[in-house]
Amino acid sequence: MGMHRKTAHSVAFTLSAILACAGFCTAAPPAQTAQTRMSAEQACDSTPLWRINDDDSVLYLFGTLHVLPENKNWVTPLIRTAMAQTPVTIFEIAPEAAGDETEMMRLLGEYGLNANGAQMADLVGEARWARFARIARGIGIDPAAMQTYRPWLALVVLTASALENAGYQSEFGAEKVIQTAAEQEEDSLQGLESLRDQFSALASLDDQTMLEHFDSSLDEIENIKPITDNLMRAWCTGDADLIYQLAVQDLAKTAPAAYKALFLNRNRAWTVQIEQMLNGSGSHFIAVGAGHLVGPDSIINMLQDDQLTIERLQ
Repeated sequence: MGMHRKTAHSVAFTLSAILACAGFCTAAPPAQTAQTRMSAEQACDSTPLWRINDDDSVLYLFGTLHVLPENKNWVTPLIRTAMAQTPVTIFEIAPEAAGDETEMMRLLGEYGLNANGAQMADLVGEARWARFARIARGIGIDPAAMQTYRPWLALVVLTASALENAGYQSEFGAEKVIQTAAEQEEDSLQGLESLRDQFSALASLDDQTMLEHFDSSLDEIENIKPITDNLMRAWCTGDADLIYQLAVQDLAKTAPAAYKALFLNRNRAWTVQIEQMLNGSGSHFIAVGAGHLVGPDSIINMLQDDQLTIERLQ
């Protein structure tokens, strides 16, 4: 069974955010904090933004959330000014490449489907499949349409739909807002990696690893709103430690191979590119998932380890 284009399009903007978290995110921090007591309607005026510059270059590094509720106002004067001052805007994947549905379909077929038409129910077992199917039907997805999907892709599709049902959509995500502003400013829109790079990283998570975390992934899908609300609150208040705790820490501890593929290797590759930009000249606004800019192996720490001075703006 093939991949439907609508499914492919919805998956395109949520792959990295969802799968990096699938099975490993924390539903709530261990202890209540001021951030977690706030309502989801709180002010969103401290989203994480850094600046690094030398004599002839200035780079802004902004940590995004790929999916957000409609009308979430997070664009502060600092962010607006930074975007206006930079004629080059850089994303994880260039918008033109991310919107290439033909390539998306090709990669989904190459990386996302079971070999030889194997059925997911046989891979995950009867009890897990029954639970997966029940959750899928509950959020409006026909589970039979995903029988030939590899476990990682099935979980991504299910999570994308659950997020949408909870009010979190890629069309309202930070990248979309930044892209719209950049297009209005006629910026050059670029990317740090290709669609194939991202799919290769995602598909490098072997089926056994995903099966080991399949049940916890389903737990999180059933509790997707409080999990994502907590992460959004941490993002809105710029709490880098809490963002790391909620979105990255458990992955690093319990699935080091997945952490290496989804965060460590990509952070290293992107840091090299960022330093190359500094060796040149000009102004760039770089928007990547907030999880890449927090924690011990973050891009921020890697740049600092290379003796570069970075200023946290908000």
